Amino acid sequence: MAAEVKRVELDEQAYRKLVWHASKYPASTVVGVLLGSIGSSTHVTDVIPLLHHWVQLSPMTEAGLAMIEAYLKEKNQKIVGVYEVPESLDSRELSSTTVLLAQKMAAKSAHPALALLVDGRKLLTPNLCAITAFVASQDNKATKLINASEISVKNYSKLVSLLDAEVNNGKWKALADWDDQLENPHLDFLTNDTLAP
Repeated sequence: MAAEVKRVELDEQAYRKLVWHASKYPASTVVGVLLGSIGSSTHVTDVIPLLHHWVQLSPMTEAGLAMIEAYLKEKNQKIVGVYEVPESLDSRELSSTTVLLAQKMAAKSAHPALALLVDGRKLLTPNLCAITAFVASQDNKATKLINASEISVKNYSKLVSLLDAEVNNGKWKALADWDDQLENPHLDFLTNDTLAP
């Protein structure tokens, strides 16, 4: 039996990409994949931005996930969950699509999957309050809420001031998700090599 997830920590680069993804598409729901290690303390080391158009389960979503899984197999990295920044500022619940993605990720692995609901309005606030974390179990369709005090971002105070400047300078324009790559095959949503903090 897998350990119960009680704490979540995001590395700076993971939070940066999440903020840039939300900043690039503020009028759309954005969805991405969380990478890292999962246990009672889950460490999110990176994210791969996935969607801003095809936010329902579709062949496009499945194709993007298959590409991510193949890429990660080569890199020996693991998917630990999914994030969603809803277009609706009033949204307080994960979409059914994000819940299904998290459940699918949990079913494919030997561990629960994390599902982060992110309030786009609060991404750059002085106190970390933008993230609500849920856990989807591989043997249970219910999601469990993680206490907000147990969610952290490394060096958040310093990072948020840097991100504010980066967002205002349009650095987010360099980020690509799967939908972007479908429109322009020269982009690489898996690595986002052009990103530099």
